[in-house]
Amino acid sequence: MRPKRRQLTRKHYGRLTIIGKPYRWHHDRKVKVRCRCRTIKDVLVSSLLNGDTQSCGCLRREVLAALRRTHGRCKHPLYSVWNSMIYRCTNSNCKAYEDYGGRGITVCRAWRKFENFYKWAIKQRRGPGLTLDRRNNDRGYCPSNCRFATKKQQVANRRQRRDSRQHTI
Repeated sequence: MRPKRRQLTRKHYGRLTIIGKPYRWHHDRKVKVRCRCRTIKDVLVSSLLNGDTQSCGCLRREVLAALRRTHGRCKHPLYSVWNSMIYRCTNSNCKAYEDYGGRGITVCRAWRKFENFYKWAIKQRRGPGLTLDRRNNDRGYCPSNCRFATKKQQVANRRQRRDSRQHTI
């Protein structure tokens, strides 16, 4: 005597809803399902019943994306400020490297993580038109040496450059 087959149509398994009747596929059975994300797919009935298949693949993509996300603020304006600071101090291919990393300007250990820089910057209440500035241009980027300043303040705070074209009399 054959075991009674389950009625599967319209049942939900994870994010999947069965929308078709099971059919033979090699030595197993498959069924057509619709995922919550509207994708229609054929899956093994046995995978549905034992819980191995819970979505069309969208659940896995969401979980992996959440694991890769560290702070979720990569589109925040402060992220580009932080990224530029790290880039010009650490990447010898950067055009400005000679004036930063090449001169020994570094980023403090705490600020190598965006979250720490972000917390400091938010406390500073950065206003419109202000950009990151080092108080002492011979020291690196750290909370005690940095501020948000206007262009006028930054021009007044420039280091003196030696002009190789100076004429001597």
